[in-house]
Amino acid sequence: MHRHQFDASPRASQICGGRFTLTGRSVGKGGKRRYGTDDWTLLYTFGGAGCYESPRREHPALLLEPQLLVLIPPETPLQTSARKLPWDHLWAHFIPRSHWLDLMQWTRHPLGVYTLDLSNGPLREEIILQLERAVAFTMATGADRELFALNALELVLLLCQRARPSNKIIESDQPTRLCLEYIAANLKNKIKLSELAKVSGQSVSRLTQKFRQKTGLSPMQFLEQQRVERAMDLMARTDLKIQSIGEEVGFECPFYFSLRFRKHTGFNPRAFRIHARAAKTILRRPNLHLNPADLQMLRQSDGS
Repeated sequence: MHRHQFDASPRASQICGGRFTLTGRSVGKGGKRRYGTDDWTLLYTFGGAGCYESPRREHPALLLEPQLLVLIPPETPLQTSARKLPWDHLWAHFIPRSHWLDLMQWTRHPLGVYTLDLSNGPLREEIILQLERAVAFTMATGADRELFALNALELVLLLCQRARPSNKIIESDQPTRLCLEYIAANLKNKIKLSELAKVSGQSVSRLTQKFRQKTGLSPMQFLEQQRVERAMDLMARTDLKIQSIGEEVGFECPFYFSLRFRKHTGFNPRAFRIHARAAKTILRRPNLHLNPADLQMLRQSDGS
């Protein structure tokens, strides 16, 4: 079970989560994120209430009441406390996939966080079900738990997009968007950081800072993540040879491709292909519950 963390964020995976309840013995206790975290955080309150405040009190506080979803961007300084006990809340730290960014542009609060009110939303129950599934997957066993958790979280964000009062999207940072588009169009090619800086019209240092604020990753970390995700997609949907897939996404050396692929997914490419095809029916079931058969598949290893 993951413990509730205020000053640190997950570094060994792309997603982790948990559910935590502050009781009467925790009155007055909270935590500070003086410099924020390196990733995004999604929080939902089931009962009681919490509170987010700026460390210097220069912005209005945000009351974390039931049926309010909150997204916290990287490097957002916050102080957290309980306001109504017991405060029962669920949270997930994650690094978003590139195409999630537009889905994560909710109503912006002066604290720098984003909120979505689900109190009158017809999709509320389904959103919470999928969020609970995402967190449950992070605590399952098996090297594929992260892949399932990320897919469940993506469904949460897609459902939230439908639940929004308006589908008007807040414009993302234009230089970052230019970089994302350039990376997506050039995965097969060698890409240098200086090249991305030129595309965005920024210095290398400014690009790196802004890009990390927006995505939770450096530009080159993001590039590698996108290459691996594209390779995963090709291995699951095509019969291309693994070496050809590596070359298609910008890895010229098969050994290095296998090394980086395993670093991101927990599988070597061949094992992932076998496992992804076996799990294909599960990933396509939007109303999947964690029944024993599903858990058995989650607990399978790559056998290597």
